[in-house]
Formats: sequence, C-alpha cells, structure tokens
Amino acid sequence: MSEFRKQEKKRFTEVVDQYKLSPVDLILEDLGDSYQFKYLDSGIYFKLVPAKDSYEHFSFLYTTYTPHRLGVNNLTKNFHLTDILANFSTWIKVNVIPYIEEKNAPDPWVTFLNEYSNDYGKFSEREIQSIEIGLDKFPKFLTARKEISADKLQIILDEIQELKKELKTKTKRKWLKSLFLFIIEEVWDAVKDRLVMNEVKAYFLDILPKSIETITPWIRSLLS
Repeated sequence: MSEFRKQEKKRFTEVVDQYKLSPVDLILEDLGDSYQFKYLDSGIYFKLVPAKDSYEHFSFLYTTYTPHRLGVNNLTKNFHLTDILANFSTWIKVNVIPYIEEKNAPDPWVTFLNEYSNDYGKFSEREIQSIEIGLDKFPKFLTARKEISADKLQIILDEIQELKKELKTKTKRKWLKSLFLFIIEEVWDAVKDRLVMNEVKAYFLDILPKSIETITPWIRSLLS
C-alpha cells in the first residue's frame, strides 16, 4: 500500500487553498495504490502514484476539461514533488476553474428566453387588473387638468376600452406601442398642452408594471 504523508499532503492543500476551492468539492480519494483529487462528479481528476523509494517523488496522470475528458499520462517515470505541485496547480487553473465557471455561469439561452418571454409575452392577470384600474381613472385625471370637448373625451374613452381589450390579446411590446400612439395622438389632440402631457406621461409610467421599465427601457425614454 502506498503512503501519502501528511507533510506532502499539506503542500497540496496549500495549492488548493490558493484557488479558494472547497475540500468538499475537490475530493481527495485513497485508491490504495494511488491517490486522486477529483472535482465532484465532473470526470476531472488528478491521480498521484507515490514512488516506492521516495516520499517526495510521484508519477501522475490527469484528465482535462474536454468533451471526452481526455487524459494526460505521466506514469512512466517519477517526478519530484515540486514538479508535481506545479502540474497540479496548472491542472486546477486550466481545467477545474474553467469547469466551475462554466457550471456557475447563467445559461444565456435561458436568460434570453426569460427576457423574450417578459418582453414579448402577455401581461399576467394581476398586471392586467392593475393597468385596467389605471386606465379607468385616467379620464378623471385628465379632465381635472384640462377642459376637453365632449367629442374628444368620447374618443379617449373609446380608445381606453380598446386598450383594455388589447391587454388580454396583445403582447406587452405591441400593447405598449398602442399605448404610446394613444398618448401622442388622441391625448395630445385633446389637450394640446405640453405641461399637461408631461403629467400624462408620468401618470402612465406610474400605472405600468415596474418590470416594464427595466425589461423594456425604451418605454421610459418615450414617456419622459
């Protein structure tokens, strides 16, 4: 049975600690005639075979972070501990760390899908109810700030009903475009007052779901 002394083991521990790796993740296994550092169940490992005539010499092999976990075999001769530690450090840097970074990185496709769903998907029932309340209160908000003729007010009321229907059928992006056109066309035509329009834009920004402001930043720029 091969012996992996504590003083040599300590040198490997120091290398692992340099990379801030957890011994729970980078596991040291005693295989009887050899010792193996294995990163979880990744298939990436570094195996040491102690020399029979020296505690400070080892042969070694390791697998790489490649699709088939290709191996690098250095079992035909023994290397001094200093060389082994240098190879061990390089193995962590070139293979283990990139593997960890890949596993911890957010999946760009999932991120894209979520953003697409939020940006192009439809409003939730809660969002619809909240927006509808804001739309229903808008005529009172507007007439409190500007006297509007009966016919133009009726147009606004009709458009609000249409916007409420479209909340359930259109995607968020398309509905926001309809809202923007409503503001710059029907509402502007009714008030013709830039100060009131500033209040109108602020009103609609306030009733929109907060997610709209970050997921669809263009709506903020259009309404500001």
